[in-house]
Amino acid sequence: MDIMYAVLPHGKNMPITNLHGLHYQQYQIVKTKFIGDVSEGTVFAALIDNTNGYFANVDVIQNPIIAKKLTRRCTKAFKDCASENAKRKHFRKQNNLVLTEKNWKQFVGKRNTVLANYQTLLLDR
Repeated sequence: MDIMYAVLPHGKNMPITNLHGLHYQQYQIVKTKFIGDVSEGTVFAALIDNTNGYFANVDVIQNPIIAKKLTRRCTKAFKDCASENAKRKHFRKQNNLVLTEKNWKQFVGKRNTVLANYQTLLLDR
């Protein structure tokens, strides 16, 4: 599973939730998350899964970027935590190191960062 960022043009009059289950190249769109609106359309993040050779193009998606697979690593040892809240957060991070269908939204980039990356991408074209 990976995360893809893309733009859904305004002229398509289609909510991003309608993309669930559709295929883009060799990937199936499992879930979507709204990021923001730009002049070209709606920027969204999608959880995608490789469909092993099934190729079908969805012509509504523009400028897709498939993000590198990220795993989180906690390097600090929390043996002497100051609070119970810090211990709880550390425990949760240690148990959510792999991207899954249940926890994928925490691996989506920050809204302003994704929108800034799209603006620079569109200016470079």
